[in-house]
Amino acid sequence: MKALICTALVLSACGSSHTAQGARSGATRGAIAGAAGGLLTALVLGGDPAEAAARGATWGAGSGAAAGAMSGAQRDKAEKDTAAAKEKKRVDAEIAKLKKRIGEDCFAGLVALVDGKYKVAIAYAETASQSRNKDHRLAAVWLTAIMYVDSGDQMNARALYPEIVKLDSKISIVESVEARMAEAIKTLAEIRQKHLGA
Repeated sequence: MKALICTALVLSACGSSHTAQGARSGATRGAIAGAAGGLLTALVLGGDPAEAAARGATWGAGSGAAAGAMSGAQRDKAEKDTAAAKEKKRVDAEIAKLKKRIGEDCFAGLVALVDGKYKVAIAYAETASQSRNKDHRLAAVWLTAIMYVDSGDQMNARALYPEIVKLDSKISIVESVEARMAEAIKTLAEIRQKHLGA
């Protein structure tokens, strides 16, 4: 909630058109990144994907708005808003936690997936699948499976479900993966609708 309030403050405090435009654009992209990261984190570590995506969107919007406002302010040769800079630093720390849990590659891959960039998403997933970190490898399999389902390739997605069961100690049967996947696809559609109007 605090990040959301600060996002509103950053947006309303932007005096110039470049600063306001930068803040709005940054808030949108940040919200998408945060929501995507929250979604994948919930799948890997457990929890409600929709709730995690909403929390991540709030953090990302706050960080993106502050960064966009500062970028726009620089274009206008205005001073940086130290309150916005402090809030950006705090929110960036929350986003960094998401990235650490699922890995930078999977975080970037899911953001690409939200944008419908399947080739980019799969390339990030392939890189992440080589990680020594078990959670990052699990995130890579989830990302790949989500990409397949989202693109309409149910057969290749289902082929990955046993691997998710093998890597995830919290899931013991394929049917649980299918249920989680349905939640993930629904949340992905909600992220797109809310932030991209798609």
